[in-house]
Amino acid sequence: MEKSDLRKLAALTLVGIMMTALLSGCLRSTGSVEALLGAVNSVPPNQTMVELFVPDHLTLRGKEVSHDIAMAVIADKLLARGFFPAGSEQRSGGRLYRYQKK
Repeated sequence: MEKSDLRKLAALTLVGIMMTALLSGCLRSTGSVEALLGAVNSVPPNQTMVELFVPDHLTLRGKEVSHDIAMAVIADKLLARGFFPAGSEQRSGGRLYRYQKK
């Protein structure tokens, strides 16, 4: 596969992840840890970068959960898949996290 093909595939994958997140509620100011884990699980193994929007208000198994606890669960899944933190920025209603494979 050529480099331009890989870029197109990565862009399409990112669009798919963002659409999954949008439909599951991850791009609103509330969302669930389960939906975020689903977005992480949908990342193809050959992808080297992930952007994940994490809402300010989260639930786990239907109950409110602190942001710290939610991020520990999500970061554990990302680390297990070989992704490491590569920055973040505050956004309206949450925070956008970037993870990259080393």
